[in-house]
Amino acid sequence: MKDEETERTPLIERLTAVEQEIKDWRAGKIQLYTRIVTFPGDPPEFTAEDVRKIRASLNMSRAEFARFLNVSPRTIESWEHGHRTPKGDKARLLELYTRPEVVARWRLDGPPAPGRRSPKAPQEQPVTRNRTKARHEVV
Repeated sequence: MKDEETERTPLIERLTAVEQEIKDWRAGKIQLYTRIVTFPGDPPEFTAEDVRKIRASLNMSRAEFARFLNVSPRTIESWEHGHRTPKGDKARLLELYTRPEVVARWRLDGPPAPGRRSPKAPQEQPVTRNRTKARHEVV
C-alpha cells in the first residue's frame, strides 16, 4: 500500500489545475514561459568495416557485442559482412562509442547553452519542443 505522500494526484484534478492555469494566463494573472529543446540529428551510417573496428576497439566477441547492443549475434555478423547496416537506436549507440564529444554534449542534463558548442560538434537538425511552466504571481 502506498503512502498518501507518494500517491499521485488523480488525473481529473491535474487536468482541472491545468485548465485553471490556462484561464489565469488568459486573464493575465500568470505568465507562461517557453523553453526550446534541441535534439541531435540522425546518427551517421556505419559501414561493415566501421562496425568491425568498433567491436575490436571494445575487445568483444560477436556474442558479447550482440548482448551489449541487445541484438542477435547474426545481426552483428550481418552488419560486419555488409548485408545490413545498423539503424536507429543501434546506430546512435555506435556513434556514442566513436564520438566521445557526443556523450559529453548530450548528457542527461541536456546540451550546453547556446554559444558554448564544441568546435567539433556534428551538424544538427534542430528539433524544438515547447514546454510551458506556469509562474504564479503573488498579489
